[in-house]
Amino acid sequence: MTDELARAKEAAEQNSRYQSDFLARMSHEIRTPMNAIIGITELALREKNHDARTEHILTIKQAGAALLALVNDILDFSDIGSGKTEIVTKDYSLASLIDSMVSIIRMRTTDLPIRFTVNADSSLPKILHGDDTHIRQAVLNILSNAVKYTEEGFVCFTVSGEKTGADGNILLRFEVEDSGIGIKPEDIDKLFASFSQFDLERCRASEGIGLGLAITHSIVKAMGGDITVNSQYGRGSVFTVALGQKALSDEPLAKVENPQEKSVLVFERREKYARSIYCTITGLGVDCKPVNTGTALYESMEANEYAFLFISYALYKRNAQTIRKFARNTKIVILCEFGEAVPDKSLSILAMPAYSTGIADILNGAGALADNGQNPAAFCAPDAKILIVDDIHTNLIVAQGLLAPFNMRITVATGGAAAIEALRHTRFDLIFMDHKMPVMDGVEATLRIRGMGEDDPYYKYVPIIALTANTGPGVKNMFLENGFSDFLSKPIEIKDLYTVLARWLPEEKRIAAQQPEPRENARVFPEIEGLDTAKGLAAAGGKPELYTETLRAFYIDVSEKRGKIEKAFVSGDIALYTTYAHGFKSAAAIIGAEALSGAARELEAAGKRGDRVYIAENHGAFITLLSDACKCVGDALGSSGDDRGASDNIPKADLRELLKAIEEMDANGINRLAEKLGAHMRGAEDLLDSILVGDFESAGAAVRLLLEE
Repeated sequence: MTDELARAKEAAEQNSRYQSDFLARMSHEIRTPMNAIIGITELALREKNHDARTEHILTIKQAGAALLALVNDILDFSDIGSGKTEIVTKDYSLASLIDSMVSIIRMRTTDLPIRFTVNADSSLPKILHGDDTHIRQAVLNILSNAVKYTEEGFVCFTVSGEKTGADGNILLRFEVEDSGIGIKPEDIDKLFASFSQFDLERCRASEGIGLGLAITHSIVKAMGGDITVNSQYGRGSVFTVALGQKALSDEPLAKVENPQEKSVLVFERREKYARSIYCTITGLGVDCKPVNTGTALYESMEANEYAFLFISYALYKRNAQTIRKFARNTKIVILCEFGEAVPDKSLSILAMPAYSTGIADILNGAGALADNGQNPAAFCAPDAKILIVDDIHTNLIVAQGLLAPFNMRITVATGGAAAIEALRHTRFDLIFMDHKMPVMDGVEATLRIRGMGEDDPYYKYVPIIALTANTGPGVKNMFLENGFSDFLSKPIEIKDLYTVLARWLPEEKRIAAQQPEPRENARVFPEIEGLDTAKGLAAAGGKPELYTETLRAFYIDVSEKRGKIEKAFVSGDIALYTTYAHGFKSAAAIIGAEALSGAARELEAAGKRGDRVYIAENHGAFITLLSDACKCVGDALGSSGDDRGASDNIPKADLRELLKAIEEMDANGINRLAEKLGAHMRGAEDLLDSILVGDFESAGAAVRLLLEE
């Protein structure tokens, strides 16, 4: 009987292996023709002639992409079942692991009525040993499900742990709580089974085939861990993943220096945020008092002096006068939503969801990165050559302005082909490449540059940084797989830009920079109808002169590209239309034209899903918004130029100096002299426009003509 049981067990296991192997083989076999189908439909959609067949081809492409996503899920699952998933352990930073997951989920909840909070035990070891790649995959599956099945309310992510012995091992716990639709008691036992889905009609999206939790369960088990769930139907769920990890140091995840000398007053009316921040601060050993009314805030400030005040920007603006009266020696920390602009650069900024590492940095006064999200250049690189590639002039101006403190030699290109041509003549130290551009996008341009490396290794290794507004899951890997060295999300954050420069700029070209004195009184920018100039000014680093240049670039962008997007609309070229909508979305957001940016965002989304009906119904209103914004900006800038001097007033010495700067590609000299010549705009319009878009050949020709007059 024992022998028979052993044989039966072996046969069952072999049968299971056969099934898993068959599933894996079929998944690979199916994926090959699916890639071909999607690729061929993409080529067909690029054809200039559009008719009714285009709609059907687009439908095929979308269905093919959806099917491919399902096949990839099946492939993951079959790999696990056939034992092909290998658990690879290494040393990793717990803070980096948490940050990467929070960044992805924060993006997914940005436009949803969901409070996303994070609680990370500050006493956890900073460095652990384990398979952080599979931990990330498993926990992200649970977090993504929580967002998917929560229409409104909250998603709370908690990271905790405890020592399990004297050998340095800890039991690490990831808990995800949500206020979503919950799970029926009879479905709990089937939750981790393959191909299980429940209450699809009650969730935001019903895509997928129910493999996410099955894959998560298998991964967790493969790592020797456990996953549990508690749920109340109609009220929400709590998923907990517990994994044994090796602690490699006694250094904690986050620590506050001299916590007894610090105190924090938190004015926060959002209960989930307030509770999370309070627990985090007290967990760091710092005295904290939460208040949720203006009266309680004033009474607390009058009774005691606090080292820090944590407050949302909306509440701060409403109570600024009283706060300044009582909190003369208190550091103001703004709790801002992701992407929210805070124009007052004297304030420190803490992006929500705030948790132990970020809060500890603020309380420790960890330099400019923690102070206000701005990082004055700790170094400059006057010999470094930088190429910025973007088809939107507004973006080029902003990027140049943000790079100005580093004193580098900057060249700009307005498309992929122009970038390749620039590289044939100049060896740049670093390239910033926009992703979405018409004709030749950033991916194609980068692949072509890397292909040039067969004849010259420089092209193979020159750092290329992707500039993208798309920061969803898998985006970074997509860029890395297509030849990019790194990526930077738009709108560009100073601290992220500084990190990229520090990582990729050759060390021998960096020298210590002398920090400028802070401005005491920042100029308030005049109001422009339809624009939030405070946000626009904040996006320009608080520099009115840069914001003015950004507005001028926007005016030129709209003047040049309005006709192009209308032409794409008339011809039915949905791919090109989507690209232009993407560009207008970014440019409008940068100058603070929120309504215009939102309309462009919706049109871009419609283009991506092939919704021609939505585009047809909303295109006219969008063009009206675009025209109105252009007119308001033009009026504010005095675009007619009637108050400018005549061309014969342009100093010849300045023109000769500018010509020399253009010939030597001295970006700082070009910008300085162009700004000086702005006072003589009537005679220098073409010249300044050429400089603005980086067409230095035309700019040089314009200077020579002016010198001949």
